Amino acid sequence: MPLSTAETLDDDRQSFLQAVLDRDVDRIRLTSRILLSRVDSLARVARLVSGTLQKNPVPELKRCRVALLSSFPIELVKDQLIARGCTEGLLVETFFPGYDQYHQEILNPHCDLFTF
Repeated sequence: MPLSTAETLDDDRQSFLQAVLDRDVDRIRLTSRILLSRVDSLARVARLVSGTLQKNPVPELKRCRVALLSSFPIELVKDQLIARGCTEGLLVETFFPGYDQYHQEILNPHCDLFTF
């Protein structure tokens, strides 16, 4: 009897979590791609991938730092960036100064942006 969608998704989540715990970059990339391709709620899976990597950092993933400045709220992009980076073997670290703070960040050489 074939597995239900929920059972398949649970198996995919478990495979991803085990790959992270094993620090197996190739399996992390594969299982995160599978998860992101099979779900109805992309935001939920992106949060799962992002949260898992934040709780269990994998030093074997290539570190990538991304700072995003904007005049509108973009915090919802964070989990997507981390999850999509994971599919490429990247451990994405993000910097979001907050809503409409880009002028302060650009003009102040002692701000958090320049220390990020």
